[in-house]
Amino acid sequence: MIGRRDEINELNNLYSVDKDYHEKLVNRRDLLEEMLPKRMAIHNTLITTEGLKYNEYGNFFDNVIVLDDLFK
Repeated sequence: MIGRRDEINELNNLYSVDKDYHEKLVNRRDLLEEMLPKRMAIHNTLITTEGLKYNEYGNFFDNVIVLDDLFK
């Protein structure tokens, strides 16, 4: 897929998004929106072993997939 950028971090606890990382994600999404046709949608998805620690930046993700979800 053109413009696809994956980022994988290994953690053993709830993932928490801080302000700097949130800004980085927003910038990446904005760049991708410019590249994709308007009829395509972007779904911000976090894949993590334990889950997401919700804070003021945690609502960026449309989907949160945890390890247990992959084995259902």
